Order: sequence, then C-alpha cells, then structure tokens
Amino acid sequence: MRKAIVLLLVLVLAVVPVIAGCSGDTSGPGPEDNGPVQPGPDQTAPTDNSPTTPGPTQPGPVEPTPTEPAKPAGPEFPLGRFGTVFDDANANGVRDAGELGLQGILVSNGIACRSTGADGVYNLPSDNSLIFMTVPGDRASTSPWYSAPSTDNIDFGLRPAPEKAGAAGEAGFSFVQITDLHAYQAQAAALSTLAAELNSLSPAFVVATGDLIADGNAATVDTANGWFDVYENFTAQLGMPVYQAVGNHDVVGTSRADAAAGPGYGKDIFVGRFGPAYYSFDWGRYHCIVLDPNDMQGGKQVYRLPPAQVRWLADDLSCRGQAPLLVFYHEPSVSWANRRAVLDLFAGRDVNLFCGHLHQGVTLECGAGGRAIPEHITAAVCGEWWRGPNPDGRPQGYRLVSVQGDGVDSLYLGTGEPRTVDFGLTPVVAGDVDLAVKLYSRSGPVTGATCLVDDNQTLALALEDRGPWSVASASWEAAALPEGYHRLTLTAADATGTFQKEFEFKRTDSGTVSLADLAGHRDTFRGQYVPIEAPVFLLLAGSIGMAVADIPAGMGFLVLKDGSDMLVLVAGEVFSPPLPGFLVPGQKVIVKAVPVRLTLAQLMSSAEWEAYAPLIESYLGMLPPSALEPPDAASMAAVVALWGARWLCAADLTVAPAPA
Repeated sequence: MRKAIVLLLVLVLAVVPVIAGCSGDTSGPGPEDNGPVQPGPDQTAPTDNSPTTPGPTQPGPVEPTPTEPAKPAGPEFPLGRFGTVFDDANANGVRDAGELGLQGILVSNGIACRSTGADGVYNLPSDNSLIFMTVPGDRASTSPWYSAPSTDNIDFGLRPAPEKAGAAGEAGFSFVQITDLHAYQAQAAALSTLAAELNSLSPAFVVATGDLIADGNAATVDTANGWFDVYENFTAQLGMPVYQAVGNHDVVGTSRADAAAGPGYGKDIFVGRFGPAYYSFDWGRYHCIVLDPNDMQGGKQVYRLPPAQVRWLADDLSCRGQAPLLVFYHEPSVSWANRRAVLDLFAGRDVNLFCGHLHQGVTLECGAGGRAIPEHITAAVCGEWWRGPNPDGRPQGYRLVSVQGDGVDSLYLGTGEPRTVDFGLTPVVAGDVDLAVKLYSRSGPVTGATCLVDDNQTLALALEDRGPWSVASASWEAAALPEGYHRLTLTAADATGTFQKEFEFKRTDSGTVSLADLAGHRDTFRGQYVPIEAPVFLLLAGSIGMAVADIPAGMGFLVLKDGSDMLVLVAGEVFSPPLPGFLVPGQKVIVKAVPVRLTLAQLMSSAEWEAYAPLIESYLGMLPPSALEPPDAASMAAVVALWGARWLCAADLTVAPAPA
C-alpha cells in the first residue's frame, strides 16, 4: 500500500497544478504494496460436464452412516486416487480394524469434488495434487484434513464433535475474523496479548483472512519463514480451530528479481504449513468456504480466481444444496478481475462474505441473482502497520461474529478495549431511524442503557441480550430535528460501573455531506461510508497516460472542489465494475467514500519516499489546510498526517440530480 500511496500523492501534487493551475490538493491511501497489474480478460466459470456423485441437498450437517468397507464398483476414475473417510472410534487418526467408512463426506483435489460412497470410499483424478476433505458440520478430524501432493491413496479419520452440536440449532455459535496481522518478531508480545483475549471470548473457531506476515512480497524465504514462525507461535496459543486464507503479502518474493520459481517462493511456505490455499469446511448447518484470489500473470500478482478454482467452487457448491454460506478471502471482490463470474455462483443463496486488505472496516453490498450479499471488510489487527489505529480510525482489533439460526451479525472489537459501543448508523441522517446500538462489555452483560439527543430529548430504549453483546433499540423520529449538527449521548452500565459514548451526526434532507462538512467535522466522518456531494475538478483513472506518469488500470483519483474546499478520493485496485474514464469538470456528483487519515510516518516508511520527498515538499504549500494535520503546517517536518478519502467501488458514483 505504501508504494502506491506515495506514487498517487506525487500525481496529485504534480499533475493537478500542471493541468488546471490549481493551488490546492490532498491525498488518501491507495492499494497495498506490489498490487496487481492490469488483469487479462474476465474469466468465466468453465462448464464441468463430468459426472458427479451428488452430496446432500438440504442445509444441515452431513449425517455419516457407518457401513462395512467394500471395493467400489465401476469407479469414475479407474486410474485415479482412492481412499476412505472413516469413523475413527478411538480417535487415534489411524484406521483400525472394525472402523467403518462414512458416506457423504466431500473430498477434493482442488478441481473436482466428490462425495464418499456408502463404503466411505472416495475416487478422484490422479494428478499429484493435494487431497483434502470438507470436515462435516457435526464432526471433527482426527487425522490431518489434507494430504501433501502425491499420488498415494489417503485415508481421513473423523470423530463425533459434540462441541459443534449446538451450532445446528437456534443456539448458534460465534467465531472471530482476524485479518492483516503483518506478523514479525517485534510484535510477538502484542500477538500473545491478542491470543489471550480471543481465548477469553471462547469462539467456535478463528479465521485469519490473509496478510499473516509482514511483507512477504519483498522477503527472502528465510525471512518469510521467520515471520510465519511468529504467526504460528501466535495461533499455537489459541484454544480453538484456526483457518487461514492467503493474503497478497503471504505470497513470498513476488517483487524480488531473484525469486523466480525457486523453492519456498510464491505460496510454497503457506501451503507447506497450512495446506490448500482454498478449501471448505462445515460448522453446524453452515458451509464455510475459504477462497484465494491471489493469482499471477506475467510474473506479477493479479486478483482473480483462476479457472481451476472457479470450477472447484462450482463443484463444491453443487454438493451443498442451499446450505447458508460463510465465505472468507483477503482482497475485496471489487479488485477481482472475474468478480461477476464468482458472485453469480452464489445467486439464490444466503451468503455472508468476509475479507480484509484495506486496513479499514466497512460493509459493501454485492448483488447476485437479484439478492444483496453483504461483504464485510474488516479493519486490521495491526492497525496502521503497528503504528497506531487503522487509517479509518478504528483501533487495532478484530470482528466478532454471532450466528444464530438464520441470522449472521457482527461487531468490531478493539484489542484490549474493555467496552464497545456501536451506534449502527452513519453520521448522515435524512429521516426517522430505527436505532439499534450494540453494547459489549468484557465485564459481563450490560444491565441498563439511556440515550439523550442534544442533552434535552430522551429516547426510550429497549435493552435485549443477544449473546455476545446487547442491543439497545428505539424508534426515533429524527426527521423532526432541524437540519444541522446534533449529538447522541449513550450511557450504559455493567458490573463494574457506567460508561458513555457520544455520536455526532448531521441531520440533512439531502442525505449527503459537502466538502465544507468534511473539512469542519473530519473526526465525525472519519471511517464512515458517507455520500459526498460536490463538483468534479479532475478525474485521473485507469490507464490514462500523463506527462509525469501512467496510472495503472483499477487505480486513480477523483478530485472534488467546491469553492476553497478540496478533497482527493483515491481508488486502488477497483476493477469490477471499472472506474469511469471521464467526468465533466464542474459536473456535480455524489460519491460514497470513506474519509481516512494516514500518518506521515507510515508514508515515509516506503522505499519510494526518499526519491519523491523533494517534489512533495515543493508542493506542500498547495495543499488545502483540510488535507494537513496540523492545518497550519508550514513544512514537511511539521506535518503529522494527511487526510483524504477512499473511493471503494466505481458504482458508488452517480451524477447529482439537477436542482428543482
């Protein structure tokens, strides 16, 4: 991310004055280091015409049936690989005499998925690939759930898992998503603190959605192995299953000229330590899928699911009927070259998507088959690369997810923070609101809550215990408030006392905010996904070439200017849908974006900073005060941070309606 931010900052500072004679500008964060080059044509899911053995067609855990083992008759792949998934009665990981095969267990080689037959035997093509099983929702593995690449026949053991029994009913379960740990030796103690905190929550499992290590792209194999050791020392302290997804920084040596295809580079270390880079598992009646959108093209990283993985996903889904889905990966789907082909596979299903990568928290909506699919982008465990909070203001932390019946809900928790209050609304209020404030305390249940509007109106709250947290709700006639800025003050109580949090918001019939709003209330809007209305000053996006530099496809910036106020919205790795190539200067637009703050210390940690620092210094005086912290900084040495906004999705921009 740092490299792209610096380069885009140079473009903002150098290009805008040259093109338009502008004397002001600002910037925000762009994509991560060593991000993808322009991808090739959109990949579509190939048709799999080979015969399959259908799996269960109704939601719910697989019901294994012990039977006497028998030699398969008429195998689909006579020269392929055979093995047995068995009921491991003594849980020793080895198939002993009398231990029977289990029917209906999904096994895969990463392309084809097949269910075991009545004798527990599976049959897959022989292609020297990993073989892995989908552990059922009411069982746990007693042997490794995957095998190393070979042509051997592998057996897998399973035992009943009473710890998963309640997950199939209304009691549900909880899990934790962690992402962007960027682990290295100096952070071992911080990760141990995190492990102790996660153990205190007792989630059913933890999913780490990528960027497990610091900066594997530029690392040697030895250095990357040392960082993976730090990460594995952390997970060894956890008392629940941990599932891993690949992040772009976990692909070792992609920016090193000496890496090539040497052993240990690429995904070799990840696969050697954790198994397949994409796979599935069941928990109760939920089918959980881990995807890997980190591909290579021309020696560079691109974000897409390769055809083999798309085929596997289609095959996997065909064996799970209409089971509700929890899907995990690293890079948000807007950065995938074949996003639409993948999302279409989820059409008609109940799906929740979880990812990271951006070091900020926001939920986007993806569409598939006419149904909205929430994509939860989670802020980083490491915050701003272990320098402080995430650029959107969220603390270093993780997402706690509660699954109860058909409902999936979540709450972001800051590591080490004793209490959390989430008002559940953006600071732009256009009408009446059904308020639902989530309250969490490490000291036990919340026992009471009150809420004031502007210190003079009391909202009658109904307090409900919803498992991991409580919810204080009220029907609030917010439309009756005059336009302008207002404040909610919530006071709650737990076993150790009372706590309070304030929430400033703007009441506006337009449902949008202006550049003046952002400049005057930047802490209010920081980290909030808000609609910004302002005239276009300049758009540079895609592969538009400039005299000073070329902007890669999927990247760019949109400069909005209204009077003396200016804002730069940075788009990074936005491919699906693509960024617009042109907007008319002066045209008023509405674009949803997330205001962010990036410290100069983080920018200066980039290797590119030294080369561009003199240019940035020379243009510093052209930046508007709203882009600087402090606003009156007269030199680079006085600047603490830069302010801008992140443009997450091209579809979030619309032309503002003409005044009536």
